[in-house]
Amino acid sequence: MLVRSHDRGTVTLTEGDGAKLLDRELLVALWNQRCRLQFLPTLVGHRLRVTGSVDGLSALADYFQGGGLGTKECGIPLVDDHHLAALKRGEGFMDEMLNQEQRRAVVEILEHRRPHVPYLLVGPPGTGKSATLDEVVLQLATHHKEKRTLDALIYYVVPSNLGVRSTAERLLRLGMRSEQLVRLYSEHEHVKGTDPLRDISQRASRMQHLITTSVVIGTPIAIARIGLTLGERNPPPLLLLLDEAAYIKLGEAFAALTANGEPVQTVLAGDRKQLRPRCFSKVAESMHGKYSLFDLAADSGFFEDDGLRPKEGLGVMLRLNYRAHEKLVREVSCLFYNGLMIPGPASLPSNSLLLLRFGLERLGLDANQSAIRWVDIDGAMQRDPLTRSLFNVVEADAVVSVVDSLCRCIPPQQVTVLAPYRKQVAVLREKLPRDITVFTADEVIGQERPVIVVSLVRSDRGEDNARDHGVGFLREPNRVNVLISRAKEIVILVGSRAHFIRSGVGFWGILPTRTEPLPAQF
Repeated sequence: MLVRSHDRGTVTLTEGDGAKLLDRELLVALWNQRCRLQFLPTLVGHRLRVTGSVDGLSALADYFQGGGLGTKECGIPLVDDHHLAALKRGEGFMDEMLNQEQRRAVVEILEHRRPHVPYLLVGPPGTGKSATLDEVVLQLATHHKEKRTLDALIYYVVPSNLGVRSTAERLLRLGMRSEQLVRLYSEHEHVKGTDPLRDISQRASRMQHLITTSVVIGTPIAIARIGLTLGERNPPPLLLLLDEAAYIKLGEAFAALTANGEPVQTVLAGDRKQLRPRCFSKVAESMHGKYSLFDLAADSGFFEDDGLRPKEGLGVMLRLNYRAHEKLVREVSCLFYNGLMIPGPASLPSNSLLLLRFGLERLGLDANQSAIRWVDIDGAMQRDPLTRSLFNVVEADAVVSVVDSLCRCIPPQQVTVLAPYRKQVAVLREKLPRDITVFTADEVIGQERPVIVVSLVRSDRGEDNARDHGVGFLREPNRVNVLISRAKEIVILVGSRAHFIRSGVGFWGILPTRTEPLPAQF
């Protein structure tokens, strides 16, 4: 990695195989300080240049504070008055199942009342954040199609390539035509001829035109490449939707936000109580490497005192959870959301859900009694000598036993196993059948399963036990929230309960759980 001065002039970083992650984080941090990022495609790999001409953090702060939060200036609505009036009457929604909070958010985004500040859509798990963003996209695409205009360009930014793909598939299922969408895919991805998304997939570095496209879906860096690839031919977007904004690093978000040279009207959708940006570089972390646009919004006074609800006129917090069992919703809400997330109106369960609940009841796992269960096992944890990642073989064997018992009564597709450490994930994938998915917390964002089994790994026993009974980054409520809230019916924690209670981390002591024996017939 070559670094010249980063105070003034130019900093050039070349990504190598060994330092790729560190370099990227350092770039993000440099941008956060006083830099502007530019991508210079080369014949050999990927070279990035940073020029000290723009104070990125200051520019973002100016955007958030643009005009001042006290101003009443109104922008031009993104749809005409007739369309907006119909929506306010509750007419014309593509998804008639949207609740009042979701409808209010759609109307306020389209109304464009505060053009100089972003709109916050706070969506705890299962509250329909993606459905709300999709409705905004469908409303704009439909309206501008009827008016025969071509200025309905929307950037739909998602943090991962997997998320980009699922978003494109979802919009196609909702009725958007392939000629209305462009899905930007990774420079390292190869689109096969049989890929159903082949017709809408393009590499950002090879784009030729966007004039007739309604929606462009991509990661922050893929969106940032558009301006560099198309230059002045790149039409300014009408709206930028930034999904999982609390998880995207500030520098990467800024890259997407300024793809056209200056910030555009933006909707920030996310959840401050879920995963925060990851940062492995201490240098980058010291320069706001773990900072997100949601953090900047909080610092700029966008939230109420509870830090969860946006202030009036600046956004909406979606509170109704339709995805999970009522008992689990209330338990997660009390632990992480100050009781603000509440179960949605009960609906008749589907046949598959009834069969699932019948299977769980046969195992003694009735969510009405306790939606969070604990299989107490105290195995010795170990550290991989190469990756330094933790794993626990005894605990992995217990997880296999739990999953085997579950799959005797419910389909394996309804079970997912999570672990906080990559080495434990690797051990579990070797031991479990292939039809059981195993992820880390970072890999499971945006996904859910009826039953979640969590291998906690940490223990008092083993070569790396800490005198303070440490639990590592499982002391972070955001990470534990992700592990638990992916479930729709029930969560089974596998690990040393005494170790986590002795850790002194508050929520582990009050976690509403019921301890189960290691299954024999369970």
